[in-house]
Amino acid sequence: MKKILCFGMIAVLILLTSCTAPSLLMADPSEMDLPDTPLYVSELPEFWTNETFNSRLTPYYELQEKDDTDWISLIDNETPLEELLDKNSTVMSTEMAWHCSVNKYDTRGRNELSSAMSAYIYEALYGTPIHFVRDTGKTYENLFGTQGHTYKKMYTAFRVEDGGIMFCFFDWCEQTNKTVAKRAVWVTDAHAYADFKDIKVGDSATSVLAIDPISRFPIANPSVKSTHLLKDGVVEIQYEEDKVSDIQYYSDGIVPNTAIFMGTDEAENEEFMMSDMLQYNLSVLPQDYPQG
Repeated sequence: MKKILCFGMIAVLILLTSCTAPSLLMADPSEMDLPDTPLYVSELPEFWTNETFNSRLTPYYELQEKDDTDWISLIDNETPLEELLDKNSTVMSTEMAWHCSVNKYDTRGRNELSSAMSAYIYEALYGTPIHFVRDTGKTYENLFGTQGHTYKKMYTAFRVEDGGIMFCFFDWCEQTNKTVAKRAVWVTDAHAYADFKDIKVGDSATSVLAIDPISRFPIANPSVKSTHLLKDGVVEIQYEEDKVSDIQYYSDGIVPNTAIFMGTDEAENEEFMMSDMLQYNLSVLPQDYPQG
């Protein structure tokens, strides 16, 4: 009898561990409407002429001018993410999620805050205040501008209308209380690098789509990459004519800031793009990543 129970428990464990993680999406990805083209916050003419984004500019500038958020008081690394997400009464529209999942906000260059959106862009675009932030425990000192300024790497999160979680990363300056928005990544499933490791350049884009539906928008608009936040890093994939044209895996979750180009020296640019100040550190606390 004991042997039968033992074998039964083993079978159950094997079944559980072999099951794929359930999708966080509440809609069929193939039926979710896509925007016509990606619109970058950093490309101001397009940002201003797009009706969806244009309607959010006024609240953004109002929040930026007021700039009275006590970011430290919002840090909460203990409360479960589901409880914190319940504080946001508004969910992000799926249309905005498609756009924000490919945007790169930090274009500081050699200026400390010039040409960079603050974390208030998340509040303005998503139509709800930031009610909590997670402190990743990572800090860095500013390379240019005011020397000696120390920044903390933080993030917040919102639910998306059709399902999934949008993680919004930003840096906060201890000395000035100013913030710099970095990237937003839409997570719809629990994934590991093992899910992507067999994909290679030249493969059909549908091989990626079968793994993660957030690749639909970049596949349809190959000027942008799909970014996949994994439990063990980040994968970025570029597409061309419905095929994979480039794939990069960052095991530490740190992605170079290719929105920055400082000059003609390729080695210097690469070092600068990966500096603590400009890199995209897309790591979340282990308890916040979808379980599966």
